[in-house]
Amino acid sequence: MKEVKKIKKIPTANLLAFIYSIVGFVFGVGFYSFFVISAIVHDHVRGALSDFVLVNIMFTILLGLVVAFFTGLLGWLLGFIFSLLYNLFADKVHGAQLHLEDKN
Repeated sequence: MKEVKKIKKIPTANLLAFIYSIVGFVFGVGFYSFFVISAIVHDHVRGALSDFVLVNIMFTILLGLVVAFFTGLLGWLLGFIFSLLYNLFADKVHGAQLHLEDKN
């Protein structure tokens, strides 16, 4: 068994920020798209449908980017804090143990 003694804070925070950003973008776009489709289906659109769709596609992408930024920031902070806490307490509680094998 191998024991993880230390986790590098910045690379871990960067990885979690990347993952959180992608998930945030997908959920942000999906969540807002649901409301756009609902408005079209329930006939709540005033004016030209093409204008409504174009404006809302641009807004959906913008909203997805904003949500991705904030979820990425949250992911970076959580990754950094997790790494910091792990490094502080790993010696006291004997860290995470991994079973590693050589691939032959």
